[in-house]
Amino acid sequence: MTENEYGLDTAEHTVARVPVMFIVDTNGGTKHQITTENGPRKIIFELNEGLNHFAREIESDFKAELAIDVSVTSTGGCPTVEQEFYPIHSISTQSLSSGLPELTAGGPSLVFESIHKSRKHLTDYVEAVDEKGLSRKPALVWLLHESEPLAGSEEEWEIAQRAIKKGTEGRDMFFFAVGLGGSHRGAAMEGLNKLVTEADDENVTVFRHRYRNIRELFHIISNVTIEHTQGEGLSSPVETSLRQI
Repeated sequence: MTENEYGLDTAEHTVARVPVMFIVDTNGGTKHQITTENGPRKIIFELNEGLNHFAREIESDFKAELAIDVSVTSTGGCPTVEQEFYPIHSISTQSLSSGLPELTAGGPSLVFESIHKSRKHLTDYVEAVDEKGLSRKPALVWLLHESEPLAGSEEEWEIAQRAIKKGTEGRDMFFFAVGLGGSHRGAAMEGLNKLVTEADDENVTVFRHRYRNIRELFHIISNVTIEHTQGEGLSSPVETSLRQI
C-alpha cells in the first residue's frame, strides 16, 4: 500500500467509509446542447455542474462529508478513472469549486471497459480500507449513460454482467443505471436493463431521467447518499431512490 492511499490515513476513522462511484458517459455526443430549465446547455456542462452540485450538498451534511469517498470514471474515448477514491472533504479543499475533475466530451462511449475498470478500482479500494481495519458500507455505484443502445460482443456483455452480479450479491455495492434523455432521444433502456439481468434485484435500480433537469438527478443522488450514510448496517437505499424518482 502506498503512503496515504485513497486518503485513508487522513480520513475520519470514527465513521464507516461510504464509497460513491460515478461512471459518467462522456461520449462525443455530450457536446450537444439540450434544453434545460436554465436555457440551452451542453450535456457535458450539465454533468459537470451536477457533480459539483452533488459535492456541495454532501458538504452541507456534516456526517456525510466525513464519511464519503468519491470516485469518477469517464466512459468516452478512452475510459479513465478521472478521480480515484478519496475523502470528499479533502478533495474540496484542494482546488476551486468542488475539487472534482472537469470532464470533457469525446469519442464513443465504452461502457463495458469502463465498468470493468471501475469494478477493479472499487475492489482495490475495498482491500485498502479492510487492510487499514476501517469499517465501510456498500458502495453506491452510479452509471450515467447518455448514448444510443449499448453495443458489444457477447464476451463484453458477460464480463460486465458478472462484475455487477458479483458486486451486488456480495453486498459490496448497490448499482444504479440511469438512462439520460427522453424516450425519443438519449439512452435506450434495453441495454441498461440487460446489464443487470444477472444481478441481485434488491440491490440494483434502473431508471430514466430526462435531460431537462440533470442537476435534479444529482440532488436525488445526494439525498440517497446522505440517507445511506446515516442508516444502520447494510440497509438498502434502493427503496429510498425509487420514492424520489
